[in-house]
Order: sequence, then structure tokens, then C-alpha cells
Amino acid sequence: IDPPKIKCPNVRDKTAEPGKLTVRVTWDTPEGKDTADGILTESVSSRAFAAAAAQAVPRAPVRPIAAAGPCDPFLSPSCSVILKGKPPGSHFPEGDHKISYTVYDRAGNKGSCRFSIRVRVRRCTPLTPPDNGYMKCDSDGDNYGATCEFFCLGGFELQGSKARVCQSSMTWAGAETTCIPMNINVGVRTAAALLDQFYEKRRVLIVSAPTAANHYYRFQMDNLQHAQCGLDLRHVTVIELVGIYPAQIGRIRHRLIPPGLALQLRLLLQISHNSYNMVLIDKQGIDKMRYTFPITAAELFATIDTFPLRKEEMLLQQEAGQTCQS
Repeated sequence: IDPPKIKCPNVRDKTAEPGKLTVRVTWDTPEGKDTADGILTESVSSRAFAAAAAQAVPRAPVRPIAAAGPCDPFLSPSCSVILKGKPPGSHFPEGDHKISYTVYDRAGNKGSCRFSIRVRVRRCTPLTPPDNGYMKCDSDGDNYGATCEFFCLGGFELQGSKARVCQSSMTWAGAETTCIPMNINVGVRTAAALLDQFYEKRRVLIVSAPTAANHYYRFQMDNLQHAQCGLDLRHVTVIELVGIYPAQIGRIRHRLIPPGLALQLRLLLQISHNSYNMVLIDKQGIDKMRYTFPITAAELFATIDTFPLRKEEMLLQQEAGQTCQS
């Protein structure tokens, strides 16, 4: 007796859409043909058959299990085609997927066919975080449509593209991203021009005192010097204004600010030169907090960490593994 015959469909290679990692693939269930039983079209997955067979109640006459085919009509009369693999309409991930159909006639003879579904995800060459920075990518990070955003560590500023998208040509849009040391130009003419250089990049902490011997000033700077890691983590630049014009000195770390520019800073922010003052300015240029007494670095950090923008930064830094032990 000739076994039944079955012909599998010819499914072309599939390519995932932008931002997707799977493809929904459909095809027509193949028909089995048998010289005795005609066209066999009922279909069941191998898992579904196993479940049905396990629940089947034997009926007289009892037949030996060894004589029953994998889809014996005695156990499941409506079953004639078994699918091994995902059914039509399923979502297939990247790679090659083997699908097979097996057909049985009522005499227990079988025929089978196999075909493959190849799913392709267009990918760009994976990007790496810039030195002194980190990146966050969506989707799978390098597939067509994925977007990678770049961020720089404290004390560095971003050059190139802030975000890059993997294109259909499998190349990245935008320019290469680097993080370079932030260079503050202290030769500008106005205090506003000096502060504009920090806009959306850094927070500014201005510490002002009438003399370098001021007790509050010395306590504050000593406390901050031991917390430089925490300041960098929170993107804080400290500006010192010490003395009374024209004998006053301005300083950003080791860079001196001309006396005239230091005076403008005090006038612009309405900082008294006769007493200790500290002003915290956010990245948006907003005067957030003022202090007439020194505070600990822990207190300062606790305040900054409540800022909405800082909360977003903390999530990104945690994902990038950027931490500070001090």
C-alpha cells in the first residue's frame, strides 16, 4: 500500500520591521493525499496530539499500543496531519526555524515533509560607550530602528551626536560621539556668558566669603574637597569667590577668574561680599538654594538628588554601573 503524500509550503525568508526582533509568518496548512482515504486535511500539533492521546479512553476491542501509529485514528479519528514546530501566524525570532508536517492514513502509513523559515534582523555594527561616558540603547541595541543615547561623566561634555539610530542601510545615523574634558572659558566679558557655558551641562555651586580665613569658608571647602567624587557624579562645578573687590579672587578649581568677572558674578546673583554665602544653581540656570552657613556634602547631595532631572540621571547611572564610593 502506498503511503500518503504531503507537500510543504515554500516560505520565503522574512526580514523584521524597524525596531522589531520577530516576524509574524503565515502559510496555508498543507493537505495530505492518500490513494485510499483521499485528501487528509485535519491538522494538530504534536503537543496537542500528545495531550489528546493521554486523555483518550480506550474502546473495545483493545488494541496493542505498539500497533497504534503516532496519529492512530483509533485514538483520535479526526487526526491525520501532525505539525512539529510553531503553527501558522506565530511570531518567529531571528534565525532558522525547522517546521515539519507528518500525515497518516487510516492504515497507519505515514508521509512527511519539512521546510525552513529564516528570519533576518538587519543590524548595524554594535556601538560602544565613549570614553568617560556611557550609553543607553532601546530594542536590541543594534537592530534596524534601534536608538542609542549617549551621556558623559561629570567634568566632560559631549561632542558629536547625542543619539544615533540604526538605519535600513545597516549604518548608524549621526556622527561619532566622544566625551571631552569640559573647557570653561574664563575670558568672557560678562557673568551671564560665564554661566551660560554650564547651561544644561553642569550644576554650579558658588561659594563666596569675604576672606580666605573665614571659618565657614574653610570648613565648607575642606568638606567639598573630600567629596569630589560625589560632586562629579552629580555634575557639580564649584566656583569660589573670595575677598572684596578689587582684591577679590575667583576660581574654578585651578583656573583663576578675573576680579572684574568675579565682581559681576556677585552682582548678578546678588551675593554679599561682606559675609559667607553659598548659591546652588541647577542645570537650567535656576537659583535653587541659598545658604548663609556651611553644610556637609551629604546634605548638599541629598538636596540635589531631589531635583527631577537628577532622578533621571541616577537611573541612567545605575544602569551604566556608574557609582561613587565616597
